Amino acid sequence: SSLAGISPRLSGLLDRLDRLLDQLWWSVDFAWTDALLVRPWRGRVAAEDADCLIEAIDACLNAAVSGRPLPAESIGTQLHLDELFSCLSDIAEQTAVFNPPPPSRSASNQYRRLRPKKRHEAERLLAYIGESGLAGGSGDSSSSSSSLILLDVGAGVGRFGRLLSSQFPDTRTLLIDRDARLLASSDADATLCLELRPGRDCRLAVESALDRLSAGMDNSSPVLALGQHACGSLSNTLVDLFASSQRLRSLICLPCCYHKSAHSAPVSAALSRLPGLARLFASVPARRLACQERLETLLLLPLGATGRTRLQARIDATLRRAALQLAARPDADRLLRRIRPPAADGDFAAYLAALDEAAGRHDNGDVDWPTIRGRLLTVWETETRTGDLRLAELVYRLQTLLRPVLEFVLLVDFQLYLRERGVAAELLQLFSPELSPRCLAIVAKKS
Repeated sequence: SSLAGISPRLSGLLDRLDRLLDQLWWSVDFAWTDALLVRPWRGRVAAEDADCLIEAIDACLNAAVSGRPLPAESIGTQLHLDELFSCLSDIAEQTAVFNPPPPSRSASNQYRRLRPKKRHEAERLLAYIGESGLAGGSGDSSSSSSSLILLDVGAGVGRFGRLLSSQFPDTRTLLIDRDARLLASSDADATLCLELRPGRDCRLAVESALDRLSAGMDNSSPVLALGQHACGSLSNTLVDLFASSQRLRSLICLPCCYHKSAHSAPVSAALSRLPGLARLFASVPARRLACQERLETLLLLPLGATGRTRLQARIDATLRRAALQLAARPDADRLLRRIRPPAADGDFAAYLAALDEAAGRHDNGDVDWPTIRGRLLTVWETETRTGDLRLAELVYRLQTLLRPVLEFVLLVDFQLYLRERGVAAELLQLFSPELSPRCLAIVAKKS
């Protein structure tokens, strides 16, 4: 009931912001390099309006940190941005947080080769599976009447399956990934590896995997479907399969890359009836804002002095990279995408040297590299903030402001969909957001 009370408020707020997002997004785009590509200025949002909106968003960020209300005459109030922060606090109250004790030193040794983020995610996943009783509740396999079967979708080289098996020896893992090379490099049994070929329906792949698991195995063994990177439509497929399959008994799904989803409407009946939300689900700009970028958000950490300094430094670095790409486009767009632009002054000389080498290797006579090189030097030395870059800064700050709200709507849709089908499901902050922005999981278990 509390979720149902929040949803209509969000529906109205997002409907008011929909037009603004549409205006902004057709001038600014995110590249796969995690830099900003600024499209030619179309004049849809005037530069002075961008300045006012940035000021309004900053006022909202400061108000959220200090707890003070926004002035009644501010642009932030006119855009109802203050109401968004009220929703944010309600959202935080609706999200459970998993916070296990630190692992023992002996348990930590098996993670020593992992990067901090991967290590943290593996530790939390193993702790949750153990504490929730999905694998018998302890490392002693005799404590569980039937061993766990892990269906790891998007498994890569199957690292997590190996870690799970080391803690719960009777666990069997079936790996599904679209990259056959990753599966081949894993040490898993080849009969338990399934390639998801381009164009192949993921639903058919998972159903085939379940059939393969059933052959010669005890059908009473619980199957855990895990999607650590349930990218785009894969999250819809996993949630739908879990709701309909008798074999799948539990689910841990961490959706990401919402803008890649082919689904353009809410899947739950509760949200489908709300006006305005259908436009959100069909809006690529809104769903891209919901994606977990590598920046801090209000839901992830308190924006005190340190947090705001870190956020501003990240925005400045991104805008600096955007300026370089703006200076080189369209002549050397493909060249610049090959090498990540620098974020600090000390990196620029090495960056230019790498570009010089790449330009020499790939020179086909169409790229006027000396001119482009001069433009890059000019931009880096002057750091000119054009109207386009000011607009880019606005979009980046809008993402900081709106991402927790937009992502919550997309995730709660899955939660309500499962509940409508009689499945106990919740949103769980599984990882620490300071280490892993992709921290919210849909967890469900059938009785």
